[in-house]
Amino acid sequence: MILYLSYFNLAGIKLVSSQTFDVHVEQNLTLQIQLISDKDRYSFCWQDGYKTELKKVNASHQFVNLGWQAKQRGLFRFPRVRLYSTAPFGLFNVWTWLDFNRKTYVYPKPLTCPEYQFGTGRSDSEMDDSSNDENIGDSEFYGLKPYQLGEPLSRVAWKRASYNNEWQVKQFEQSISDDVWFSLAKVAGSEIEEKLSKLTWLLINAQQQNMTYGLELGHKVLQPQTGAAHLKSCLLALAKY
Repeated sequence: MILYLSYFNLAGIKLVSSQTFDVHVEQNLTLQIQLISDKDRYSFCWQDGYKTELKKVNASHQFVNLGWQAKQRGLFRFPRVRLYSTAPFGLFNVWTWLDFNRKTYVYPKPLTCPEYQFGTGRSDSEMDDSSNDENIGDSEFYGLKPYQLGEPLSRVAWKRASYNNEWQVKQFEQSISDDVWFSLAKVAGSEIEEKLSKLTWLLINAQQQNMTYGLELGHKVLQPQTGAAHLKSCLLALAKY
């Protein structure tokens, strides 16, 4: 008879998982579960990361949060969870496995680096490319100056040089922009995880300061924007890197 009581204490309850949320490394990953029951039940134990337990499940419905610690960045798939109960007298252990098929992303842990808070600029290769005439963009022609060794040959005024044999380079006045760039290639760090953590802090700080910021991760470039959706896109790129 007691075995049947143990079985029916667990049988027939409905469990529904809710939306998950992205977190940073070392934060708590939470999976909220709604329990829908037609009667009172007792001693519900989950083998999650924190051995969550409910001494009583009320008739109707209630919620419980299962938790795990985020140990590394990237995609996290919530594991199967063993739910068991030893009610009513602790003589029998009735259990089942639950698979909610949920996943979320873990962002790098923010690492404070105020030396880059106003931007790192873009990578050296991008800066070199931007010196070409075809990439001047909205810049306007400003004048000529004597050529200095090492300056891009694409800026040399060749027609004028053919007249007087003096090399001069074109100067351009760029339009003022408030855009801020953060580049993985420009952030100092001994390991890639350290650099990604610094970028994480920089992005969050830039959003808090209402900056318009862009992110450069190698060949992946997120153009300058602002807002919560843009911040999430940037952090997601760091998590997937």
